Amino acid sequence: MNATEALNKKIETIRAKREADRTNAENLATSARESLSRAEKEMQTATAAGDLTRYRKAKQEREAASDAVEMHTARLQALDNAPLITKAEYDAEVKAVFDELKSANEAARAELLEISDRATIIGADLRDKIRKANDALEIWQREIYQDENLLLDIGNGKKIPNPSGRLYFRDYRVVDFADTISRGGENLK
Repeated sequence: MNATEALNKKIETIRAKREADRTNAENLATSARESLSRAEKEMQTATAAGDLTRYRKAKQEREAASDAVEMHTARLQALDNAPLITKAEYDAEVKAVFDELKSANEAARAELLEISDRATIIGADLRDKIRKANDALEIWQREIYQDENLLLDIGNGKKIPNPSGRLYFRDYRVVDFADTISRGGENLK
């Protein structure tokens, strides 16, 4: 299991525990509020009946319920706002993930540099092949075939070379792509 997977598992476990603790605290707070309400009603009933003993008992129950509501409400706030882990635990997980990412980054960098170096060679080889082929095509067209499209008649029996009539391979997309990869590799060095 890598550091990121381990971190996600810890996050899931901590979230589940926090949710269970929240549910428990909410249930206890609700129960305490119900006890508080019952105690207040009992105090009213005891007051109406003039029963001091019953009134004191209901008052103690109300105070205990009030304290319970306060405590469980504070616990809910702590679960929502307080850190669920220590600073040391936080720092250790961040370091583990960053160390793993640094290692993965270096491995990918090495692979990409190999690709970049290979792209430089491939691009140079293809550029050289195209240049040699275009040179051969020019000779083939001009000297061997003696293509009239290579010369422009400017009058008086004079002709000049016509560059637009020259036959040559024009598709440099792969060479350009190899150059782009090579330039990208330069940024990684």
